[in-house]
Amino acid sequence: MKSIILLLLSMYMFGCTSVPKQKTAEKRSYSFDSPEAVIEVYYTALKTGDEELLNSCFIDKKNLTIVGKMRDIQYKIRKSRLISKDEADLRNIGSTASVLEEGDVELFLYETIKNNREEMTFILRKQGFEWRIYSHSLGYYV
Repeated sequence: MKSIILLLLSMYMFGCTSVPKQKTAEKRSYSFDSPEAVIEVYYTALKTGDEELLNSCFIDKKNLTIVGKMRDIQYKIRKSRLISKDEADLRNIGSTASVLEEGDVELFLYETIKNNREEMTFILRKQGFEWRIYSHSLGYYV
């Protein structure tokens, strides 16, 4: 036992790289530096069935579950709008749902799953240097 420990210690000290390293799953780095980048990550997570990645797209780190991979899902952003202070104030009057803030971005997009196209709306908010999904609408068929 001592000889094995000494061998491993000497290999470590002299930088021997002949000991095979255990393979680990490669973790890809994703960008959250724009609202569009967050949406790309969101749909990548849905396509790959990556719940951890999906939940990282949201401000409040939701605990969403994906049932299978949605390989057929596609999206196309059709419009992006920056929310002004006046618009946020006006839309927040009497609101019991999401509260908009100046600087939020509203993205309108089409989501297609197996030839069924829905219109979706996402509200994204910047936290520090990264964007996250603050809220999104349920789609309706168009």
